[in-house]
Amino acid sequence: MILSNDNKYRGNSGSTLKLDEYSHVEKPFLKQLAGLGWEILELQMQQQPEQSYRTSFSEVV
Repeated sequence: MILSNDNKYRGNSGSTLKLDEYSHVEKPFLKQLAGLGWEILELQMQQQPEQSYRTSFSEVV
């Protein structure tokens, strides 16, 4: 079985099998946190620390 995001490899349904961390780990985890009442921030890839309520990116949590 070939697992790829490349368009030349297609499954039986005619679409690629997408295996990536965002779809299978991050997105379900964010959905679970939202279900628990957490506020999920929609941040851009290029951001400033203040946008994530931190003073610097060295603050992990």
